[in-house]
Amino acid sequence: MASLAPYSQPLNPRLAGHLMRRVTLGPSQSEIQFATGQTPGQILASILVSDPPVNPPVDPATGSSWVSPAPGPGNSMDDDLRGHFMAWWMANVHRHPTSIFERMVWFWHNHFPTISSRVTNSAAIWYQHQLFRKYALGNYKTLTRAICVDNAMLAHLDGKLNVAASPQENFAREFFELFTVGKGAQVSPTDYTTFTENDVKEATRLLTGWDIDHTFSTVDTVTGIPRGKLKGNGQVATQHDTGTKNFGPAFNNTSITPAGNSKADAEAELDAFIDMVFQSSHTAKYICRKLYRFFVYYDITPEIEQDIIEPLAQQLMQANYEIVPVLQTLLSSEHFYDVDDQISNNDNVGAIIKSPLEITVGTLRSLEVAMPSESVDLNAFYGAYGNALTGFMDGQGLQLHEPYDVAGYDPFFQFPSFNRLWITPNYLAMRYKYGESIMAGVADVMGNLMFKLEPEQWITNYCSNPSDPDQLVLEVCNFLVPIDLDQARRQEFRDQGLLDGITGAVWSAEWNSFAQGGTSTTVNTQLEKLFRRILQSPEYQIY
Repeated sequence: MASLAPYSQPLNPRLAGHLMRRVTLGPSQSEIQFATGQTPGQILASILVSDPPVNPPVDPATGSSWVSPAPGPGNSMDDDLRGHFMAWWMANVHRHPTSIFERMVWFWHNHFPTISSRVTNSAAIWYQHQLFRKYALGNYKTLTRAICVDNAMLAHLDGKLNVAASPQENFAREFFELFTVGKGAQVSPTDYTTFTENDVKEATRLLTGWDIDHTFSTVDTVTGIPRGKLKGNGQVATQHDTGTKNFGPAFNNTSITPAGNSKADAEAELDAFIDMVFQSSHTAKYICRKLYRFFVYYDITPEIEQDIIEPLAQQLMQANYEIVPVLQTLLSSEHFYDVDDQISNNDNVGAIIKSPLEITVGTLRSLEVAMPSESVDLNAFYGAYGNALTGFMDGQGLQLHEPYDVAGYDPFFQFPSFNRLWITPNYLAMRYKYGESIMAGVADVMGNLMFKLEPEQWITNYCSNPSDPDQLVLEVCNFLVPIDLDQARRQEFRDQGLLDGITGAVWSAEWNSFAQGGTSTTVNTQLEKLFRRILQSPEYQIY
């Protein structure tokens, strides 16, 4: 029986690593050490918190921010500004404090995906990202309401084209199917259990009349973030359908009638619609399933549905859709730590394939690789975090902010394969090539080194006895690999990695010489062989 009962024992290094791999986007050794010996409740109290605000990206053309509120004629080209934003985002992922915050920003980006190329102004992408940062650990219902009138989403799913005289159903359909109640069992050609085709049509009518505000001067009074506006003269919603909207049994046959055609009336109608949809238990269950797949495992069995999803959904509704209580329950549960049964073939630890984000930025974060600073060299900063890292991710199957499907990146939603879709012959080769690249050093187009893994420094900081090859390999494997390796596999990493071409005695002598200020050539060479072999191993691809 899967159990949400809290696991109250202090975490050993393996379970501490499991928690930190799942809540960060690549934990450092010091973060795993921080979690070791604490109970889940103690750790979660310190990591279920928002990160401090960060300064917005700077445009090299002006030396200042371009989101104030939107780019002007003196700013860089829009495509360049998008690239600057992506780099800025990846820098935050790399440098974020020990918290769950950036992973939740990533979660909401995946839940409300937007194809950036469908959005004509980079500022709209920026402000949507600010919504995800504001509500990363906030209220799912409030965030969903804001997404309905978000400028980027109005462009991405054609909400700007939805007017009373010519309804456009794209957003309403995806609102039900992807963002809230989900698509249940189809019981007739027009009935998907959780909503019907008629519900889509009525929701489309209710959502008519919204438009992009290209000036970004319309600021949401709740979020404080620029959003879309109602078409009309500012007082009258001229292209909004003011008739009664009648929803079906999935929504308790609710009828919503606006009081008039003013802006306030349309806003109130949207509020009533959100209230109606979030009264459905299907909304709570749907988001809890996505959280489960994101943090635990992709396969939701009838047992998991009954013992995990349903009670989490009840808790979420009781908390009025505040997300933190549900995360607290799930991430402190016996089920999350695999202590609710004695079955070994359903283990959650090491059961998810890393996304390209975790392979690229997460590896840099885990191994504490130094990156260019925007305060020292802004162009190098954008080149490293932008062109280089997003290019590596693209080659591995994740084109940042450009999912192939309106539902997002396939491995996060595509049944039945889910995260296994990250692995194809080409994508796997690019993952392995990335390991080689950071060992050799990544340079810009002019040949200037931008970043490089220096393993000897990491070994010095975190290995208890580096001169002992067995102890060194054991500690490196325990950190970089989420599962327990048997002795034979560790010996492979030792003999075909660290000791490739040398003996254990030679290694010990070379390390001791290096530790006393001697040359590091042999030490660097052998450590690069070890780290390359681990980073290119099947075990490193999971977490």
